Amino acid sequence: MRLTKCSLALASILMSFSSFSDDCFTHDDSKIGTDDAYTKSFMESCLAHQDDPVAQLNLGILYYNGYGVDRNYGEALKWLRKGAEGGSAQSAYVLGLMYLNGQGVEADAGEAVRWQRKGVELGSPKSMLELGTYTLLGQNGIKRNVTEGLRLIKQAGEQGLADAQNYLGYLYAKGEDAEQDLAKAVIWYRKAADQGDAMGLYNTGIFYRDGTGVKQDWVLAVRFFEKSAAQAYGPALTALGELYCEGNGVSRDYMQAAELLSEAADLGESGAMYDLGLLYSEGNGVRKDIEKGIDLFRQAAALGNDDAAREIALMYDTGRPGKKDPKEALSWYMKSAELGNAASANNAGTMYMNGEGTEKNYAEALRWFLKAAEGGDRDALQNLGVIYYTGNGAEKDMGKAAGYFAEAAKLGNIQAQYNLGIMYRDGEGVAKNLNAAAKLFSEACTAGYQDACRELGVGRPE
Repeated sequence: MRLTKCSLALASILMSFSSFSDDCFTHDDSKIGTDDAYTKSFMESCLAHQDDPVAQLNLGILYYNGYGVDRNYGEALKWLRKGAEGGSAQSAYVLGLMYLNGQGVEADAGEAVRWQRKGVELGSPKSMLELGTYTLLGQNGIKRNVTEGLRLIKQAGEQGLADAQNYLGYLYAKGEDAEQDLAKAVIWYRKAADQGDAMGLYNTGIFYRDGTGVKQDWVLAVRFFEKSAAQAYGPALTALGELYCEGNGVSRDYMQAAELLSEAADLGESGAMYDLGLLYSEGNGVRKDIEKGIDLFRQAAALGNDDAAREIALMYDTGRPGKKDPKEALSWYMKSAELGNAASANNAGTMYMNGEGTEKNYAEALRWFLKAAEGGDRDALQNLGVIYYTGNGAEKDMGKAAGYFAEAAKLGNIQAQYNLGIMYRDGEGVAKNLNAAAKLFSEACTAGYQDACRELGVGRPE
């Protein structure tokens, strides 16, 4: 289940301008920042109300963003400070971010916290989320306090802040800094979704797609994804494109899938690039173009997509671009493995073990098998068992061999089931146990492993 966590770091501050009794003057938000004359007029009107904290907030934001005037963080700080001291919660929130990021002033975590506390006192839900996050994670000089952090974030969520609602959904879904509670996760994501928040809509769709915390409902998932995708939200466009590929909740339509995935890829979604690469490689919904597919895989891999790097490796390993290239395949298996793909790590180890695309190197094989095993790859566990059983790549150790075979067997590797059965039969690395051996041979035989069937004295099952 892929969920999106709200982003709490703000590179810039873009917000609607606040209003008060005289409203600086009746303004058109669409013109502010695009029409210099209009923006300057707006500023002059606000200056006339310079003792009003909302006018001061507006002026601060204009200077912060450089609307109608050269960007000037110093002036922004001045007006925002006046606004905060006059009771503007939003001014306090923005001031806290400026001190945290060192904009117009030396970065000062203590001052950042002080202004966010001021924002909380004045009722800013954004300050509640910001301060709650610092407290939850133990950041910026605040001692970690999960209970207090969650309280502040919940307070922000209860006041309708979608970012806080999404964050709470994430925390309850993942069980991070809060006890895992999928029902609560759905509730908080739905609160954000009900406001039309793109992230909340997407995350709610994920729950219905996967049947997590709710009864699986493909049609509902599609509806949530569509509403999110309509806001050009990349993850939702990707998820919706995948459903059109699979024909879940909608009729299978590769052309529609390609259109959605192309839009998501243009937004920088690595998953969409990978999916679109598969469509081009297979010629589904688009004209078959393996080179374009590989290019998309490369783009996705550059963004950290391990599956895309693995796909390139498999293509060179099998010769799909036109000819096999073991050296290139090994290179991409290693890149995929470095990005966290356990199966690719096992493939890299196998190539080092067999001398494919490189000279045989048992030490390197062992290293990659260990990396794959850490990721839970059952084939790598089987291969480690072989290494310690034979002594190729490591000192022979029957106990370790039996241990790795046992782990792989539990995960369903039939070769490991057979190998462990042999060790129980012969008493190698484990106490001799014919009953245990027979059980393992039976499991492997049922799965179609002929050598295991021979050990039982039966033919291969149909």
